[in-house]
Amino acid sequence: MKYQYQRNNRLNSISKNLVSIIIPTKNESKNIKQCLLSCQSQTYKNIEIIVVDNYSTDKTVEITKQFTKNIYLKGNERSQQRNYGAWQARGKYLLFVDADMELEEELIKNCLAVIQKQNYQAITIPEKVPDVDFWSKCRNFEKKLYFRSTLIEAPRFIERNTFKTLGGYDEKIIASEDWDLAIRLRNNKIGIGYCTKHLIHHEGPISLFVLAKKKFYYGLNLKAYICKYPKKSIVQYNPLRRAYFENINDLINNPRLTVGLLVLKIVEYTAGGLGVILGIGKNEHT
Repeated sequence: MKYQYQRNNRLNSISKNLVSIIIPTKNESKNIKQCLLSCQSQTYKNIEIIVVDNYSTDKTVEITKQFTKNIYLKGNERSQQRNYGAWQARGKYLLFVDADMELEEELIKNCLAVIQKQNYQAITIPEKVPDVDFWSKCRNFEKKLYFRSTLIEAPRFIERNTFKTLGGYDEKIIASEDWDLAIRLRNNKIGIGYCTKHLIHHEGPISLFVLAKKKFYYGLNLKAYICKYPKKSIVQYNPLRRAYFENINDLINNPRLTVGLLVLKIVEYTAGGLGVILGIGKNEHT
């Protein structure tokens, strides 16, 4: 009850036009400094940085203390961490960022301009991946294909009252929790705009083994999302996505990247599919 009272008390004290940047972390010592520096370097300065750490065993928390006092410990997954950060936030707007991401300098300024002038309540931010190796070039190519695809992209910049009204991220969903939030936003006819600045996602260099391991884990935990959205999940996880056909010329004109992307998707769908099968089987026997 005490925590609930404190949480609601903070939710009622919104600071006008303050943007709360919420970053979930777990053993991100190699990434977190770059992320936090990009937050501090924003041209829009009315921000607070909130880091919710999942009990890291490296120097993540130690590094974070150099940038913000708003550090909390919370598990077990990103949805819980993000929600906890949102409950602590004082800002009128929430920006959810991953620890391996870097913000372009005018990103927050641009999000605010779009959300205020066009009367949106949420903003989708495009991502790009630095070309550090061949596989990261393929991933960046993929993200360009998905630009403005409402089935794939999900908003990260959200008005806090809207986020609160929707109940935040569904904490029962581990994989595709961002898609779930996007679906609920659209089902409630909440306007979603697009930012013209980017989040730079430092995914590379990409290891196919690590990628397969990650997708296998998501597959193991995908049942909750599939059960919640059986029809939509079939479309979203269909390997023959609409975005590919809409950008067929880009695929044809970049054969090397197209073949590389095909390899990436084969690895992802094989590992993720195996995870889904084992995850469903495990749940049925428990």
